[in-house]
Amino acid sequence: PGGYFVGTTPNSFELV
Repeated sequence: PGGYFVGTTPNSFELV
């Protein structure tokens, strides 16, 4: 929901 990327790598595309 915050609008930033999360994950173990910069390529992760899970948006919070």
